[in-house]
Amino acid sequence: MYALSDFQDKKTIIIDKDIYMHNNSNKLRFLLAHEIGHLILHNALLDIFRFDNVNFWIEFHRSADQQQYEYLEGHANEFAGRLLVPYERLLQEVKQALKRVPAQMTMNIEEIIPFLAPSICKVFEVSDQVLEVRLSRENIINNLK
Repeated sequence: MYALSDFQDKKTIIIDKDIYMHNNSNKLRFLLAHEIGHLILHNALLDIFRFDNVNFWIEFHRSADQQQYEYLEGHANEFAGRLLVPYERLLQEVKQALKRVPAQMTMNIEEIIPFLAPSICKVFEVSDQVLEVRLSRENIINNLK
């Protein structure tokens, strides 16, 4: 089980104990930001689907249309990434990190992003993957040139 927002009061986020106990703080921060994203972005939808208990929430997720479910989850992931990694600060960090790219490394984006992400992610306290998605999806490195 994952985390879920208590859609009744829209003030509570419930995290499964196993997830809470076995994840690092970066993943938990992203998970919380993701759930906040659902509360903000999908507020009207949450008014339609009232989840009275965890079992109803689980059943909703099991029976949801996969494409719609992935859309909502992608939306919340995008929100979390942008909340935790503000654009202007990301640009500053990428500019600094690009100065550390070894001279022998080509300017191939597919090669540079995995090199930059681990050092930049520490600044924002997010995973490498969050940074890789932001850098790739927004074409940030090419936009700096």
